[in-house]
Amino acid sequence: MSSVSLSTTSGHDWAIVYGLCARYTRVESSPDIRLRRFAAGEVIISEGEPSSEVLCLIDGLAEVRSREVTVGEVGPSEFFGEIGFLLNQNRTAAVIAKKACTVQIIDNTEFVEIIK
Repeated sequence: MSSVSLSTTSGHDWAIVYGLCARYTRVESSPDIRLRRFAAGEVIISEGEPSSEVLCLIDGLAEVRSREVTVGEVGPSEFFGEIGFLLNQNRTAAVIAKKACTVQIIDNTEFVEIIK
């Protein structure tokens, strides 16, 4: 897993990232954007771990597994990890990169501000 800082991301790329993951919200200020890259097969979130962040897939494809059974996929501009946060529970499923992925990480406090 590698982190991508906005200082290494061009302004145009930042606008794309912000647009993809914030387009469904009414955000008037720029959120703290953290990006991470995952290789194919790498675990993005694990079932049962604490839900301290909500995530948005920027590019790539990921598989959702619950109890080792594939139950869905996550594609670009889709949020995931929100169920545990909304229910105040640990993660209800694992998400594994099916292809190389770039993911935006939004901590729960920031997510609450975004959806207000």
